[in-house]
Amino acid sequence: MAYDEREAPPPPPNRTLVLALLAVLLISVVAVFNLGYFANAYAGLAAFLMIPAAIGGLISLLYDPAGRRFSLGCFLWPTIGLLVLTAIAYFVFGEGAVCIAMVLPLWIPAAIVGALVSRYNAKRGRRINNSARLNSIAWLSIPLLLITAETVAPPHWEIHHVTREAIIDAEREKVWPLLLNVPDIAGVEGTANFSQDVLGIPRPTDAELIVRSGKLVRVAHWEENVRFEEEISILKPGEALGWQFSFPDDSVQQHTDHHISPDGPLLKIETGRYDLVQLSNGKTLVRLTTQYRMRTRLGGYLVWWGERLLGDVQGNVLAIIKKRAEKSAGQG
Repeated sequence: MAYDEREAPPPPPNRTLVLALLAVLLISVVAVFNLGYFANAYAGLAAFLMIPAAIGGLISLLYDPAGRRFSLGCFLWPTIGLLVLTAIAYFVFGEGAVCIAMVLPLWIPAAIVGALVSRYNAKRGRRINNSARLNSIAWLSIPLLLITAETVAPPHWEIHHVTREAIIDAEREKVWPLLLNVPDIAGVEGTANFSQDVLGIPRPTDAELIVRSGKLVRVAHWEENVRFEEEISILKPGEALGWQFSFPDDSVQQHTDHHISPDGPLLKIETGRYDLVQLSNGKTLVRLTTQYRMRTRLGGYLVWWGERLLGDVQGNVLAIIKKRAEKSAGQG
């Protein structure tokens, strides 16, 4: 029988059902993002767009199941809901500030879109029996199906570089030793930046060049017991120093995003390199380059974050070297 617009439309979804679906979605997301099997999907469309859209859609069905209230609620309540969820993730589950800062700029708009879609579906005449219930269940099933698809078919690896430079008022001979060993870095050294002063990425405390099994290895320590190693692959005194990163434990991961390893299935921070160029005025140009590989369907967005985060760390390291080199040369 055809639907008669003069008749009352089918009833909106039951709020108890919607609340149950929202709870199941949140529990499923927490479970998925703590299982290594789904690691390929941690930086995909599901994690950054579909999951928050589903949360916003379900929040809209709780707030306005019939789509009769002002559309302002589609902007307000999903935003408040996500801010509450991220606060719980940060204070209760120890989620890192870096992860939260990366997802919120996409999560909030995606949640708003999801809420608007739910409102649109609620306002238009539903012509299929039980369609309201089917629409609400779809907000649970689609994200989980997309996570599974991205796990099975991840995108290809892409190589990216981040480079920062500093001009130091000192000869290369004064700068070169500081690229090999940087002991006893005080907390006041370096420069202020967003990544370390706002997001809380630890600052370096020392770097030491050692010999291990006949190979040169620079061991780096940061605050909060973070450590990693750099296996030297290029050594041209006064000209260039290159290395391959090695992460012997998860200390870096625990202070950035504990879901994504710096040497894992989505991200591999691979190599670093200093290049020194002697300028004609007795100054030295120091160029620091980091190469990493990443695979994600949100490449442009996450590459932007890589440029910010790694660039801030690089800028801080160069500021420390610059100050110490100029002081050694009698310029500071």
